[in-house]
Amino acid sequence: MLGLLPHFLWIGYPSTLPMSATPFREQSAKPLRHNDKQKIVEHYDFVSPYYQLLWGDHIHHGYWIRGDESKEQAQLQLMEHLAKLANIETGCTVLDIGCGFGGSSIYLAQKYKASATGITISPVQVEMARKAAAAAQSDARFLLMDAARSSIPSSKSRAVRTPSSVRPSCTMAIATSG
Repeated sequence: MLGLLPHFLWIGYPSTLPMSATPFREQSAKPLRHNDKQKIVEHYDFVSPYYQLLWGDHIHHGYWIRGDESKEQAQLQLMEHLAKLANIETGCTVLDIGCGFGGSSIYLAQKYKASATGITISPVQVEMARKAAAAAQSDARFLLMDAARSSIPSSKSRAVRTPSSVRPSCTMAIATSG
């Protein structure tokens, strides 16, 4: 499986600059290396098909309770654990920020009859998620949207934030009662 991945994915980032020896208070406010949103989009556009080959329907790792579960079972256990923490109930509304290729939104839409919307900054992920929803006959919807530049529903929201080892960001599911 890893033979399918181009070797340059594992080499590192040539734009990484060495740490400055200048005391922090004297350094420029402009970071030496910043997270350029377009580079992040390009990264996800490029690697998402490979991630899907590696991880399946969900872009995140899983929750191993016993330690001998398959990755698919661990991914479902993670979804169920987070749904419980967020009090996801039948018919609720779910906003899946950083939805990847849609597996979590589709799962919640089907299992909980949730009105699920996934957002991501990657056009490739939006297309992959829409195709997956159509194949699953799910009404989960997917939008190209930057959560950092959008207003998120507030007052009745409950949030669960899960760190992901697959990517340097987090996934956040926000559920509001229906």
